[in-house]
Amino acid sequence: MTLLTSGIAAAFAGGPRLDNYSDSTKEGADCWVDGYDSGFAGKYDKDRADECANEKYDEYNAAWPNACRDGGHTEEECNDFKNNPVEIEDFEALEGENDGTCYDAGREDGIANKPFNKDRDKGCTEFDGINSSSSST
Repeated sequence: MTLLTSGIAAAFAGGPRLDNYSDSTKEGADCWVDGYDSGFAGKYDKDRADECANEKYDEYNAAWPNACRDGGHTEEECNDFKNNPVEIEDFEALEGENDGTCYDAGREDGIANKPFNKDRDKGCTEFDGINSSSSST
């Protein structure tokens, strides 16, 4: 039974937050997470992208486009975000913003009696907090 349990726990270690290159450094993995979070939010931080390009792999830019699509943005929107970069000072706060965005989107769909959005759910699996502006209402 112990072997089965430990094998199952290892199976859950995937996903965009841990799906970076197998020989990635800690800094590279942080770049991957930052790229995913900012892509999902539709915010491209060129300074962070340039900083991460100095790692073995350009993990910020590797994660960003997939996350942008996971965030529900079109290819055109993703290109526009990239062409209009912003400076993100606090990536932890950005993750919280993404948590709230996912929570609010699900809540609004439920109130509007819209069908469950599987694509949105797939993109939101990395953001499972309930820190949202409307969660207190």
